[in-house]
Amino acid sequence: ERDGQSEMAHLLSARFHRDRGEKGIAATHYESAGRLLEAGELRLENGEPELAAILFERAGDSERAAEIYSSVGDLLRAGRAYQEAEDFESAIVCYRDAGAIPKLIDVLEKTGQHFEAAILSQERNETSRAIRNYQHVDSRHPEYFQACRILADTFSAQGKLELAVQKADEAISFSRPGVVSAESFAWYADLLDKAERPDRALAVFEELQDRHPSHPHVTTRIEEIRKKISKQGEGGRHIAPGHRPRIRREPLQAPRRDRARRHGRRLPGAGQAPRKG
Repeated sequence: ERDGQSEMAHLLSARFHRDRGEKGIAATHYESAGRLLEAGELRLENGEPELAAILFERAGDSERAAEIYSSVGDLLRAGRAYQEAEDFESAIVCYRDAGAIPKLIDVLEKTGQHFEAAILSQERNETSRAIRNYQHVDSRHPEYFQACRILADTFSAQGKLELAVQKADEAISFSRPGVVSAESFAWYADLLDKAERPDRALAVFEELQDRHPSHPHVTTRIEEIRKKISKQGEGGRHIAPGHRPRIRREPLQAPRRDRARRHGRRLPGAGQAPRKG
């Protein structure tokens, strides 16, 4: 009962001071009475936008609060309020403009924008987080090739050559015919060679030579790998100069096959000759 009387007293005082044009005092009484929206409106009219935004945020009107924070240049609070209002794109803009990269990455991950989140994580040397985000990039994403290539290079640098080859295979096999550059073909072949897949590396380099005969060092690399294969013996088998082994794709893990089937793709090894990148 006493609380109810106090609330009524504050409301009466708020209306009294509001009618007298004393908006700041009226806002204080409205806030004490629990009327946060009315208090916020008066703070705004009284030229106190920051206080108004805080009141709107406390009242649950996060979108209104975000707009006010943004209008006064408080981008960090604006981003937080937009995030609370589930206006994630506006939150992303605010965090990016404010340079609040950790918060920006959080929202990018939340909204499935994993490629940009991965790039930003990599720039901050958060390697594990970058890898996790690159692995979540969808195969239909326009930067899927780049995501796979970065993962392949990262795994290769870590000595995880099996994983590196798997991601390199994905980078090439999910690319549309004709879009893989000569430089990317050379990268693919070099990675296969580093991972001790000389037959496959040779096949890719020879494919590169067929498509781009003037590409730097391709002839030299072919000869180097032929010598390596000859030296290793490969079970006594020697590849003749005119032989062109077909580019083989190693069996992929079941999850990727399932994903490829969902996207309507057939993978090499399923009754289909490998596509040339």
